[in-house]
Amino acid sequence: MNDIPKILTNLINSDLPPRQKCFSFIRESILLGYLKKGQHIVERELVDLLKVSRTPLREAIRQLEKENLISHHPHRGCVVVGFTSKDIVEMYEVRIILECFLMRKIVELLDVGALQELKQIMQEEHNASEEKADLAYTSNFHVRLLAMAKHRWLSHFLGQLEEYISRFHVLSFLRQGRKEMAFQEHLAILDALIAKDSDTAEKLLTQHLNASLSAFLAVAPVV
Repeated sequence: MNDIPKILTNLINSDLPPRQKCFSFIRESILLGYLKKGQHIVERELVDLLKVSRTPLREAIRQLEKENLISHHPHRGCVVVGFTSKDIVEMYEVRIILECFLMRKIVELLDVGALQELKQIMQEEHNASEEKADLAYTSNFHVRLLAMAKHRWLSHFLGQLEEYISRFHVLSFLRQGRKEMAFQEHLAILDALIAKDSDTAEKLLTQHLNASLSAFLAVAPVV
């Protein structure tokens, strides 16, 4: 394995428990495209790289099979499933449904002070990011809104989706102008929530997520 991305190097050198280290490394490798669709998982290489035994590695692989990121084939071993464009589109379709519900829950629980504070934080972070020209910047806007809903199961299901989609979201910023557009879209959604206008918030959210999906597919097309 050559040219390992920094985020993966950090995992290799981390003090995580062996099983968690294996799971995190392999999943991040797949999400980042370091391990590609159809690529075989070579246990010996991973054992040497991560400095773990085969037991936690195999436990991690079984867990990743449950997430449909790896599949096991008789006589072929474990192979990376990866993502197709259809997978990513379907994730966004589900995300839109769940986040539209999130908009209504936030209006129902309306905490104007928290929303206004979030808007101020986003503006400050955005300005700091502009100074550094940091394309990887993200305000964690969706994660922060999810925390406001105080809805256990929505947090569970949408949180799982967010773990995957956050990788695509950052890559979408590579499309010229998308980062600034996304920031302005976030502000508009917040303004609608502050105004207790859940219909407009849902409409703006749907447009925002569709634009993010289009931007991602334009800069990082998958099969």
